[in-house]
Amino acid sequence: MDAPAPRACSTCFFTDRFPGVTIEADGRCSVCHGNRFAADMTAHLTSGLDELRRMADEWRAHRRGRYDCVVGGSGGLDSSYVLYVAKRLLGLNPLVVRYDHGFFHEAAADNLRRLCGALGVDLEEVRSRGRHDRHFVRHMALAFRPTGLYWAVCAFCGSTIQAVIFRTALREQAPVVLGSTNLFEERLHMKRAAKVALLKRALRRLPPWRWPAFAWHLAMGAWHLLRLRIEFHVPPLSNLFARRPLRPDIRWVTVSRHVPWDVPAMLAALEPLGWRAPHAALPMRFDCMIEDGLVNQTWLRAGGLTVQGVIACNLVHGGVRSRAELAETVAHYEADAPAATAAVEERLGIR
Repeated sequence: MDAPAPRACSTCFFTDRFPGVTIEADGRCSVCHGNRFAADMTAHLTSGLDELRRMADEWRAHRRGRYDCVVGGSGGLDSSYVLYVAKRLLGLNPLVVRYDHGFFHEAAADNLRRLCGALGVDLEEVRSRGRHDRHFVRHMALAFRPTGLYWAVCAFCGSTIQAVIFRTALREQAPVVLGSTNLFEERLHMKRAAKVALLKRALRRLPPWRWPAFAWHLAMGAWHLLRLRIEFHVPPLSNLFARRPLRPDIRWVTVSRHVPWDVPAMLAALEPLGWRAPHAALPMRFDCMIEDGLVNQTWLRAGGLTVQGVIACNLVHGGVRSRAELAETVAHYEADAPAATAAVEERLGIR
């Protein structure tokens, strides 16, 4: 007997197929009913620019090298706006560093180069000499391919980006690294326990003859992750195993705690400088083909929504966009996931 079709929320894009989500009697999902975005959005949209400007004056006064700060840039919305704030609103001289693992869309890279040119800031692009990032992704993709769940495939990225940024700040004697947190992207709702349960269920169905290859690729993935951490190691030795490098002489400042992270206002500031999002209604998370492919395939299999689909729900809950405004973009990412996965696999040489 076929499984019943999932019930969809009348307000956002969640269905009761998503782990932990139920559809209530009024047709709205449990996430909409328990929406805590209103209070959180107040803090997310509260300006503290005066305090940030005071800190910027201190950074300039204590600068030892050429740059006031370092900004990690991908060409996506958040890092681009951090750069805009640093240069235009704070008057800082930032160095932008872009870590390229080889799977970023060129549209994002073009955004960053145009923005740096328009703002008159220096850009440095960094790649792994041993391509250990690519090797890690390849082995993790091969390990989890039989399950269809690639939860761990991006495990290398965040820590490597931060290590690259801190190494650059050390070299340039820049006292500050500027970053951000986007509430709409941070809240992806699926609990870790649900992810683990889904993966365990898939692994239990793995035939015994596949286990040696699974273990081999996991071991090789771990080896290349260690090599990547060694290549971009930030002293002291303890940082080799830390989730994020820590240095007492370099301060990490989250700009979004001091400046309103208002998506329409951010777009209004960036677009005159040549910055463009492929999907104007949802101008986030469009820079990486791994996410568009392997990660979105995982989320579709696990919960019936892509990463962008969950972010779209958050934009609806935050009152930034309506369901109707986002429907076409959500459908695009769902339809594109198989082709995007094939493109990543072809680049990895496993297709």
